[in-house]
Amino acid sequence: MKKLLSVVFVLVMLLSAFSLTASAQEKGILDSDNEMYYDVLIDDVYYLLMDGVGAVTGFDFDEEDTSPKPGITIPEKVTYKGSEFSIIMVYDMAFMECDYTSVTLPSTIAYLGDGAFMSSPYLENVVIPTTCQFEYFGAEVFMGTPFEAEIYSKDETIFGKNVLFSYIGNANKYVISENIDIIAPKAFFMSGIKNVVFNNNIKEIPACAFASCRNLTEVTIPDSVETIGQGAFKDCTNLTKVNLGANVSDLQLDCFANTKLKTIHLGQNVLYVSGAFRDCKTLESITVDSGHSLFVTDGKALYKRTEFSSGEGLILEYFIPSKAQGNISLNSDVKAIGAYAFYGCKGIKEVAANKLEYIDVFAFANSSITKFTANGEYYIFESAFTNCRSLQSINLENVYYIDTAAFENCTSLKNVTFSEDVSNIGAKAFANTGLTEVVIYGDDCDVCEGAFKNCANLQSVRLEEGVSYVGMNAFLDCPELETIYLSKTVNYIEENAFNGCDNVTFQLTKGTTAYDYINDNTDFNIEVVGKYSFWQRIIDFFRMLFGLI
Repeated sequence: MKKLLSVVFVLVMLLSAFSLTASAQEKGILDSDNEMYYDVLIDDVYYLLMDGVGAVTGFDFDEEDTSPKPGITIPEKVTYKGSEFSIIMVYDMAFMECDYTSVTLPSTIAYLGDGAFMSSPYLENVVIPTTCQFEYFGAEVFMGTPFEAEIYSKDETIFGKNVLFSYIGNANKYVISENIDIIAPKAFFMSGIKNVVFNNNIKEIPACAFASCRNLTEVTIPDSVETIGQGAFKDCTNLTKVNLGANVSDLQLDCFANTKLKTIHLGQNVLYVSGAFRDCKTLESITVDSGHSLFVTDGKALYKRTEFSSGEGLILEYFIPSKAQGNISLNSDVKAIGAYAFYGCKGIKEVAANKLEYIDVFAFANSSITKFTANGEYYIFESAFTNCRSLQSINLENVYYIDTAAFENCTSLKNVTFSEDVSNIGAKAFANTGLTEVVIYGDDCDVCEGAFKNCANLQSVRLEEGVSYVGMNAFLDCPELETIYLSKTVNYIEENAFNGCDNVTFQLTKGTTAYDYINDNTDFNIEVVGKYSFWQRIIDFFRMLFGLI
């Protein structure tokens, strides 16, 4: 079994490293160990062959003929250049959008990749021998095929010896039999089960496995389980109690989102919890094993010990929503605010931190925060404050990187102070906010696509020295904009950067790249505020060369 797993792993790595196309009849390539492997076409099927085993990577197709094709059978073995190769794997999306009506897999298949047959309009049947022993069974394998509808017309579907693919019944108690050691993603999605009993072979509860099982009230996770996947129990709106097994290490995003958990205990082996309890509005307490190597709690929040550039500190992983009330001052050891830490907290007002290094994705999204202050030089990552509609102003003088949608839809946000050394203002970072004025200096700063689009109250923009790039639709549909100043360092402006700013006048220095672009490519009004002479260009070139600007 270990040999099989190692070979599968090598094949996966090879497939990830190379783009295998349907144009070549044969391709032999040496790997890092000087062993030859081949991308070959045999009987309309592409294979990657190496070391006695092979993977199906695709199929030969006619772009002009998309009519239904007869069924195809994948053999257990193929012979090539006098050698036999056992076919153990169907790679991700290998038969995506195929025109076959049926596909028969060999009993040797142990790995069925994500989306292997997805979006195949005529695929009515996939024959998987009952003798198959799977090591991996992917997500959305049959999505968008007639075969998928056939599967979900049955209460229960088991593939091979060991994969529980789906159950849609309403059992008061569903016992997972001992022969099952893989649960497929979405296996129990929206089923009516009231209780589930796991066996001790299950190592992972995959993505959305029990999502929207609204009759589940209590779950006991066995010690064999190491990972609870993304959204595994999401929207189980009557789930009030979960007992985690001793070996659970990874609680992935949304795995218990929007449940009615009241308390949860994290064992010594838990390593990851970011976003696991999003929208758990009834959660009252999180406890951890005494002396846990990573996690600690103060009764209100969960913290994770880690190393930062400035030494050891804490990530605030999760603040219990029912206890996130009023003004909150974070402990001086907190050097980062983790993903989804305050997500949807409707009771918070002001949050103050000390020397932060970063605010992670969706940290305050959908919350009621009105003010945030922090010391230190830090980064703000994707959607950190998205939909914070009560936030009115924020000082970002110490923030050098602002990621995608960081403040999108903060409709009350009117005042922002930027760092003079900011390097990035991400796509949609301040889209649909209440800003009236924008002044940005920077350190070779990019103002990315849609960064300030739909800012209906924006009247004045100054992109000062240090701003170099203005992305597509950066200021799209800002109808009240009256003036935009572009400095001499703005050297690249994408098409449509200022569409919908119908009444704007550009303040420009003649001879600059920005002046040439606006003058040559748009019909906007221009007010010349200076001239960029040849000698100034030379001086600025040498200042830049020696790092003086």
